[in-house]
Amino acid sequence: MAQLPQWVLLQRSIWFAALVLTLAEPHSSLAQLIPDTSLGTHSSTISTNGLIDTVNGGVRTGGNLFHSFLEFNVGTGRSLYFNDPGVTNILTRVTGVNPSTINGRLGVNGNANLFLLNPNGILFGAGASLDVRGSFTATTAAAVKFSDGSEFSATNPTVPNLLTISVPVGLQRGIQQPSATIVNRGTLSTGQDLTLAGDRLDLQGQLQAGGNLTLQATDTVHIRDTFTEPFLAQAGGDLTVQGDRGIDILALNHSTWTAFQSGGNLSLVSDGVISGDARFASQRNFEVRPITQELATFISLYDPIITSAGDVNLALNYTGASLLVEAGGNIRVQGILTITTPDTAAPFVGDDAILNTRPGLILRSGQTTRRYGTNSGTVTGSSTGFGIVPAPGITLNRRVNVANGGVVRLTTGGTGDIRTQQIDVAAGEITVNSGGSINTNGRRVDTSTSNGNGGTIRLMQQAMFLPGIYLPLVMTFLLMGARSQS
Repeated sequence: MAQLPQWVLLQRSIWFAALVLTLAEPHSSLAQLIPDTSLGTHSSTISTNGLIDTVNGGVRTGGNLFHSFLEFNVGTGRSLYFNDPGVTNILTRVTGVNPSTINGRLGVNGNANLFLLNPNGILFGAGASLDVRGSFTATTAAAVKFSDGSEFSATNPTVPNLLTISVPVGLQRGIQQPSATIVNRGTLSTGQDLTLAGDRLDLQGQLQAGGNLTLQATDTVHIRDTFTEPFLAQAGGDLTVQGDRGIDILALNHSTWTAFQSGGNLSLVSDGVISGDARFASQRNFEVRPITQELATFISLYDPIITSAGDVNLALNYTGASLLVEAGGNIRVQGILTITTPDTAAPFVGDDAILNTRPGLILRSGQTTRRYGTNSGTVTGSSTGFGIVPAPGITLNRRVNVANGGVVRLTTGGTGDIRTQQIDVAAGEITVNSGGSINTNGRRVDTSTSNGNGGTIRLMQQAMFLPGIYLPLVMTFLLMGARSQS
């Protein structure tokens, strides 16, 4: 079994200890919401009706409404709504020293997008939910930047310039700002985009966006399910998980559950270690890539299953358990694949079940029907079939190493070509089934062993093209205990 780096194991223990201290309910209902005085005569005001608090006031300029709080929390069973006077964006900053704890409902009376900035951290408890028809952004950044160069800052609070402030274009981290975490244990859903952007993200529960879902950390993203509740990250548009220094995903307590679903593209992005034990399903393209390096580092102890209606591009070196990728378009792997163990956890379908007992790699491109997908139909907003090309193929830019007795199965639908480099599976099975051509680029395809008792190599082509003639056929080369060189 692949071993996680020591820093990853230490980090996992630190996460739990920190959460015990940070998920506590604010100590007094009077301390739930305290506006500050940084907006002068335009300070935010709170009205209460039973369990519902409503925020009014603030500074309005153009399509933006600004609020500023010393303390910002929502208690268990309570709801907090911002009144929308007809603006595009409602921006709320927290200028105090405490994180915000959201244990109830946070919403907007209207269609405006909602931004919440707290550089000290934001904690969404198990009872947290959103009622936002537009987009919602929660961030530990110090400020929101605008297209004219101005900022709405939580660490240097000033009154927004009523004459120049315009469209928000990005987030700004403070130079001396300490690390802060966004924690989710609730069910957060939005009508449009949902963005969680922090120094660190610690996520459970469910995250659903009608548009794009962005989970971004300048440090690490940490994702878990529980025995009682599956984790879900679902986007009608693009789904991006980016941890600059690492991504740590383990969401396998519900074996048939697809934790990551996108109606658009699905991306895992990091310059650190990406540990990905979950199912991923994209209705467009799927990619794993680094930020600045040539290749990402991807490890898996148990169960990565990747399904894409479009193309799959893996700019990575992979080490871990059996790997299965199926795509409607092309599959391209740019780095080295090292398969060390079977995947004993996954409920594979049909002949894929061989991966439960033997280490292996299964890649299928050009698949109009895929075996592993979403939990209940198509993701809202999807466009199934995007990315499918007339002859989707498989390209392996570097070598494949599979532990003794393992399997490699490469299959293209239609007339897709298969291009590989060296493949080594001692005493195992290699099957290459191409609807077009097979090209190993002069590299070895090898199932031999040191004592001469090798495995099996099968090279199959479904069709051959001659000038003016199309000949459907099956060409099979069966080599027992041999090395194939093309």
